[in-house]
Amino acid sequence: MKLEGIDDIKSGSSLLFVNNEKSALVWLYNFLSEPKTFSEISIAFNQLANVEGDEVPELREMLEQNFIAEEGKYRRPQSETEHNSITEKRQKNLRREFETLLVQAQTQKSKIKLVRKEAIAYGFELCYKEKRFADILSIAKKLDNTILENSGELNDFVEAAEIMIEGI
Repeated sequence: MKLEGIDDIKSGSSLLFVNNEKSALVWLYNFLSEPKTFSEISIAFNQLANVEGDEVPELREMLEQNFIAEEGKYRRPQSETEHNSITEKRQKNLRREFETLLVQAQTQKSKIKLVRKEAIAYGFELCYKEKRFADILSIAKKLDNTILENSGELNDFVEAAEIMIEGI
């Protein structure tokens, strides 16, 4: 059966696992094929969401940061200007969270147990591009081991930073 023929998949309601911010955003994007109220979104989202080990923003915050609110409903961005505005706002928030975490990692003695993985991934990518490998390792040393073990993407950045600094 072709994908176009399966209404649940097209509407996003059949995404089986909403377990992190990225999968939540994919589901929301698919679900908002037509504008919907917060109540409509919340009821459907709460039936699917099972997020553990990741500090994912609240549903309303994800909607405000990634979609357009209009006449009491949320919708996908339609124009390039709307899309660029949302992307810029999202990147600014992720960068702010990452920089806060970096300061925390450099000043706090205990391990950091819960983080927003999207902010870490975005920050690691920025640090890698800017050749700030020590910042990646600074945070990685303070993160609880399970955070890196459960995220191949984050672990790849840490391994690359180790190679660049230590030549391992």
